[in-house]
Amino acid sequence: MDALLQTTDLGLYCPTDDFYVDPRQPVDRAVVTHAHTDHVDWQSLFEAVDACDPDSVWVTHGYCAAVARYLQENGRDAKVIDSRMRSENEEDEVAEQT
Repeated sequence: MDALLQTTDLGLYCPTDDFYVDPRQPVDRAVVTHAHTDHVDWQSLFEAVDACDPDSVWVTHGYCAAVARYLQENGRDAKVIDSRMRSENEEDEVAEQT
């Protein structure tokens, strides 16, 4: 049985579905597993999203509501995915109550 993921110079590669996981360089198809919005340069984050041009963005950690709202306002399909890590940040709970 072949390995689900292979280590390559570009990063982890899934040959079954032809995509990379957290690639080190630009690739045609990728899954980016995380970018922490609570301690990231937001401009760089949004530039990375634009460069990747994903079909959808799932926000799970950090300032989820604010990031998803900004992406939606700029034409992206973005949604907050509830996760255990997300409960660490009370910012979203405050934003959702206002």
